[in-house]
Amino acid sequence: MDIQMLNRVRRRERALLARRQQRRQQRRYRNIFHRVNPCEQYDDYVFKQHFRFTKPNFDRIVELVSDDLQYDSFLKNNPLTVEQQVAIALSHYSGVSFQRTIALAGGVSQYSAWKAIHRVTNSLLQYRETYVHLPPQHMLEATAREMLERYNIPDIGYGIDGMLVFFPHGAPKGIPNGYRAQHFWCRKNRYALNTQIVGGYKGLIFDIG
Repeated sequence: MDIQMLNRVRRRERALLARRQQRRQQRRYRNIFHRVNPCEQYDDYVFKQHFRFTKPNFDRIVELVSDDLQYDSFLKNNPLTVEQQVAIALSHYSGVSFQRTIALAGGVSQYSAWKAIHRVTNSLLQYRETYVHLPPQHMLEATAREMLERYNIPDIGYGIDGMLVFFPHGAPKGIPNGYRAQHFWCRKNRYALNTQIVGGYKGLIFDIG
């Protein structure tokens, strides 16, 4: 290899090294997006439409998982608050959206959104027996047998889903103090209750939450 070619190779290596160092330097000074408190940012109507929970119920969830989601500020730079983590997770639960989109809306990276969703989910799973009441074992086994024999689907003992239960005669009557009929008006333009149903074979309902 002659001297000129050797010099060209060295110049290319130095240029490549300089570009790598520049990219590393740029990563050190990442943009910190503006983060908001959703309870302060949105009014009650917009908050309920987006997160599917009222602000008081949002606060109950925050209180429930707070001990599990606290970050040690000495170990993590600019940590997410418990409220921000719960808001990110509820945004993910409440609609069809990508983590990257949720991250941009929440002022965090995609990885931070992913981590918040997993941390909130794992914390909430500790309380599943408090809020999800499954049928006894013999009923689960009976449903599983029926599903296997009739539909050839194995290992299905129950189904669980959220659904709207409509009021049959228009606006609800005898509602609790502090509520109005409009509180029960749903996105399907009818009065309804948003419920969690645990069901089995032949339309049998085990639990309503």
